Amino acid sequence: MTANDVEERKGLRRLQNVLVVAVFLVLSAVAVRMLLIDEPQHWRETEKDVALSTFSEAVSLVRAEWLRQGKPATVALFERADSPAGFIKVNDKGWPSVGNDCLGLWRKLGGEIPPSALSATREGNRCFYAINDKAWFWFDADQGRIEREKRR
Repeated sequence: MTANDVEERKGLRRLQNVLVVAVFLVLSAVAVRMLLIDEPQHWRETEKDVALSTFSEAVSLVRAEWLRQGKPATVALFERADSPAGFIKVNDKGWPSVGNDCLGLWRKLGGEIPPSALSATREGNRCFYAINDKAWFWFDADQGRIEREKRR
């Protein structure tokens, strides 16, 4: 083996080492991005999904209790029915009434999304909910229908 071959092999090994380090750095950057940047977004979406599911189940429970209790104007839903929070006003179809306060309905039936991050507007018998001014879902009190806003 000549000195020229030895130098050529050393150069080739250095190039291989540089490439291995570069690939390792790229993979490390992707892993850090996935763990620190993307993952919290997934948790937030999951939290919103759970809260919406809780709200939807509570709406169905109000309707079932309305039927079970003989179609009253208000339904006692929670263990502490003596507190005002324990009563839910219902419309003549048995769905929770939006009345004048969509946020109040969320506080009684909703999940863990704090009302400070939530905003709601009422149009007729529908409540439109948004989190941090981004449309989230709407609730139609005439049909008991809940529909998530389209994701963009």
